[in-house]
Amino acid sequence: EIVSRDWSSDVCSSDLLILVSDGDDNSSRYTPGELKTVLQESEVLIYSVGMFDGRDPVGTNPGLMRGIAEDVATTQRLVLLAHPILADLARALGAATGLGIRDGNRVRHLAQVDAKDPATVRDWTGELAALDATAPGIVLLAGRPDGRPSHARSDEGGTTTIAAPVQGPRGEVVATVFARGVSGRFPADEREAAVAAEIVRAAERIARDLAGS
Repeated sequence: EIVSRDWSSDVCSSDLLILVSDGDDNSSRYTPGELKTVLQESEVLIYSVGMFDGRDPVGTNPGLMRGIAEDVATTQRLVLLAHPILADLARALGAATGLGIRDGNRVRHLAQVDAKDPATVRDWTGELAALDATAPGIVLLAGRPDGRPSHARSDEGGTTTIAAPVQGPRGEVVATVFARGVSGRFPADEREAAVAAEIVRAAERIARDLAGS
């Protein structure tokens, strides 16, 4: 049985979950997709221990268990690499910064670093938004090597968001970095180009760190 549990939002990244199983799924409460989402949001490290056949497809048992561990590890590595860069960006811009990835036809917000400004925006971590509704989704949706925008802007619900794509080793867009603030205050009209350039540079830093990790 694939063991799963509900993890609170305050689980720290040092927590560890070890899966010991032959990979046979006996009526688990959660689907594999739901389990991956819960584990990715919790930042729990996953190790799987079991009897694996090297020829087994990832989508079937026991490859399913191995696939969960690998997918979650990839996302967590991205968050860990991005977090100090997001913190630097938040300090430089005085706005909330975040990281998102594509999740089907939506963008999932993986992490957010808030600015010290009291007039900040709410925490979007763990939330989903349509790809074509906000700037993070727009840069993911247009994530093609031959037509990728350097950045995108969106205005929604009293907030303004500017996002840039994070490239993978083959030039594909693997994530998005964004900054979000109160509309009318972020960004200042005369600074929008400079703010966008800072976000693009942060995305490039994450891409370089990801390639070198």
